[in-house]
Amino acid sequence: MKLYMVRHGQSETNLARKFTGWAQVNLTEKGVEDAKRAGEFLKGRTFDRIYSSDLIRAVQTAQNAIPGCQPVQLPLLREIGLGSLQLRPIDECVAEYGEPFVIHRREHNFVPYGGENQDMMEARVRQFLQMLENDPCGQAVAFAHAGTLQTALDIVLGTRLDRSHLRCLNGSVAVFEYEGGRWLLRTWGGGLE
Repeated sequence: MKLYMVRHGQSETNLARKFTGWAQVNLTEKGVEDAKRAGEFLKGRTFDRIYSSDLIRAVQTAQNAIPGCQPVQLPLLREIGLGSLQLRPIDECVAEYGEPFVIHRREHNFVPYGGENQDMMEARVRQFLQMLENDPCGQAVAFAHAGTLQTALDIVLGTRLDRSHLRCLNGSVAVFEYEGGRWLLRTWGGGLE
């Protein structure tokens, strides 16, 4: 089975350089265009299942990429929870919390702020992948977030990559394939041509 995972288009908070986490924010005009560009990459493919995070920016991306679709909305596909950092300007958080915050952010550990850490997020994404393994189909697509796609990649590769060197742009597509009892990466950053 093939799984196409799409990062949502640019959101209002992406544009404003604010943390988003689980906040419900809309796509910008550019975000709608990002979604349509991802839709061009997906065009001509038939999906047995269409999923999205239950956060509105992912749902809007799905609906702009595949007009008329009604994705199954799953909290499992959410971005990492940021707790009290949600909707705050990134630069403001750096100034207020200093070096400990910089370390927490690099380690994807937002528990000190009432959010999640990378282990918690990985457990959610792993649960989603296992759901597909237990009930496979030909092709599925999931509209989610940078952290979701990067975590799926970590799971597939069996390691945690340095995300400062791993680009996951708005509207980009990753393609994974479940074959012989394991997940494989087929494409990273699709749809950006």
